[in-house]
Amino acid sequence: SVTSAMRSRISTRAFLPDKPVPLDVIKEILEVACRAPSGGNTQPWHLYVTAGEARKELIRALSRPRSSDTPPGPAPLTYSVYPPGNAAPAAFAERRRKLAHEM
Repeated sequence: SVTSAMRSRISTRAFLPDKPVPLDVIKEILEVACRAPSGGNTQPWHLYVTAGEARKELIRALSRPRSSDTPPGPAPLTYSVYPPGNAAPAAFAERRRKLAHEM
């Protein structure tokens, strides 16, 4: 139930960097995550899983200093659920129309 899920949740703030997550655990997490709700039923996510050298290169790239044209400070704490002017990509807009029609 939702109540038991909320009561059993934990916050993890420390990770074991040298202990990889087993692939079957990653697959299970992604399978469950695919059922998560989204604003306007758009499901606007794309998932990428990296391991090995590709993961190390991604970490290196994300650790590099930002360019001088990037504003200093943290990223904004708010974001728009819908694209500006409701300019959703065509695939998302079509999915939303199809769902509305089926309802």
